[in-house]
Amino acid sequence: MRKLSLLIRGVAIFGLALSLLWQAALPVQADVAPPDWPPGANPAPGAEITQVRMESEKVTLTVLPKPNGAAPGSAAVEAVFNLRNLGSAEEKMTVRFPLSFWNGSSDGFGRFPEIRSIEVKVNNRSVPTRRMESPNPSEYEDTPLPWAAFDVTFPPGEEVVLWVRYGCDGMGEFPNVSFRYILETGAGWQGTIGKAELEVRLPYPASEENVVFDEGVGFGGMTPGGILSGQSIRWVFEDLEPGPQDNLNVRVTMPAAWQKVLKEREYTQRSPRDGEGWGRLGKALKDVLRLRRGMRTDAAAQKMYQESVRAYEKSVELLPEDALWHYGFADLLWLRAYWSDQGIFSSQYSDARRAVLELRRALEINPKLPQALEMLQEVGLSAPDLVRWDGSSADYLILTATPTAKPTEIPIEALLASPTPPAPPTPTQAVPPSPAPPAQEQAAQPSPTPTPPPTATVPPNAKGPRLPGCASALALPAAAVMLWARGRKANPISG
Repeated sequence: MRKLSLLIRGVAIFGLALSLLWQAALPVQADVAPPDWPPGANPAPGAEITQVRMESEKVTLTVLPKPNGAAPGSAAVEAVFNLRNLGSAEEKMTVRFPLSFWNGSSDGFGRFPEIRSIEVKVNNRSVPTRRMESPNPSEYEDTPLPWAAFDVTFPPGEEVVLWVRYGCDGMGEFPNVSFRYILETGAGWQGTIGKAELEVRLPYPASEENVVFDEGVGFGGMTPGGILSGQSIRWVFEDLEPGPQDNLNVRVTMPAAWQKVLKEREYTQRSPRDGEGWGRLGKALKDVLRLRRGMRTDAAAQKMYQESVRAYEKSVELLPEDALWHYGFADLLWLRAYWSDQGIFSSQYSDARRAVLELRRALEINPKLPQALEMLQEVGLSAPDLVRWDGSSADYLILTATPTAKPTEIPIEALLASPTPPAPPTPTQAVPPSPAPPAQEQAAQPSPTPTPPPTATVPPNAKGPRLPGCASALALPAAAVMLWARGRKANPISG
């Protein structure tokens, strides 16, 4: 899985705009900050222009069950800032809240979204905001920044409470969405931030299944230190002088995708003899594991994968003549066999073999099932040493391959200590495969115990990388990843 490098800048900052290099433009939020430097001023790095300190802040980002329009996810944000003027003179300033930030790139789809429906209160009194523009302090100076501006007076020694509420959209692609909150702009106030509390609320209990800590799942790494509690993820910082490393990034499963998992889990508990319900649960779990180019591989994902396998097993056990669920099971097994890295999953070959069994069974039941035919063609193109497909008939080579034991490994210490290289160990004699069970039994069998990877019959001129993680002579063409990534991973099929 390849990470996406993105450049972002914050939505929901008050005041001073900082010139920073980010990763792909995201609609995000940020801390309050004092206004722009006065015209002609050129303060040295680290200089303060205000005696107002942010003593505390509490930010709550509530992920909404349904997104705003076509957005991948949306949230309502409420922030409370307690500020105190530590100086002896009253300070009046126009505090400005950027509605959007342009840094020369969009959100990845040519859009530059703004936050929605901003409301502001000062000491519990609603204040009007006015839209204004100012020069962009970054290298894209010809693109002005839009702001919501309002006036605030900070009497000496007194606390002023700023309250802000607005709506924003996240960034991502199915099945995950990311939200960000920029803390570093708070560094413009006097001294440190006394205490910063950030809370992200989900529409259901937060868990490692729906809060994605895996850094390989796009849009930057998850901010460490978050504590899962009930429906929330919480971060607390004390005496903080915020920098770029302190900015919040939270990545979650899209609510609609996770709500399907919860719905089908509940249904299968109520109706354990409904094969359709088990199939829907298997597919809902598969959908939150599948990425555009790969699959989730963290510890929570491995458990969900096993749950999806069990759900499909129940489905094809209860509905042995349903071609669609056999195909869906094959798709799940092939997803892991194809994308797993060695050391994360150790049974790629057995998953691939079982995927082909389920695919063959689906086509025995319905030889014209479009999804199964498409998958057969893709497997044949990407892995012709597993399945040979000429458009009219298939040769399932992987099902007739003869398993062999893996040669014993020689410790490196033995090699270094030996005056002459030792002879390679003698491979164990090939063991003929057991007779295949009837087709319906194959579909209902539980996941096989991982076995030593087999050696397939390979054409004399076959070349290409090995199936990931397999110590066998089974070869895949180099174009496999490209073909699969362009097809099925970008457009998952039902089943």
